[in-house]
Amino acid sequence: MTPAEIGEAIGVPRPTAYRLVSGLNAIELTQTLPDGTVDLNLRWLHLADAAYDSMTEWAGAHVALEALSAETEQTAYLVRPRAGEAVCIDWSQGRGIGVLMLRPGLSLPFACWRGRRTMLA
Repeated sequence: MTPAEIGEAIGVPRPTAYRLVSGLNAIELTQTLPDGTVDLNLRWLHLADAAYDSMTEWAGAHVALEALSAETEQTAYLVRPRAGEAVCIDWSQGRGIGVLMLRPGLSLPFACWRGRRTMLA
């Protein structure tokens, strides 16, 4: 998208969108391509990895999720509540067919998620 299209999509004035894109370009989180569109830089992935690694309260959770999914053969999720939703922090794939693929960072309303009773407990 161009900065003008971004501004329209997020509901900010066009000059604000250009200023935001310029700032993101300056810190190398985006880059403006020759056709005027804005592209995300891979630096976002490094920031996301660093943020995840800094969450020490969940250190060791993945090992526990893997053990749980190996024992039960079900997919195990580490989720936290947020405004009526379950937000996935981490998961370990089970052996079941048709498994819900809730990935880290994604969320589901409690009403759509099987583990809602466990979460509420």
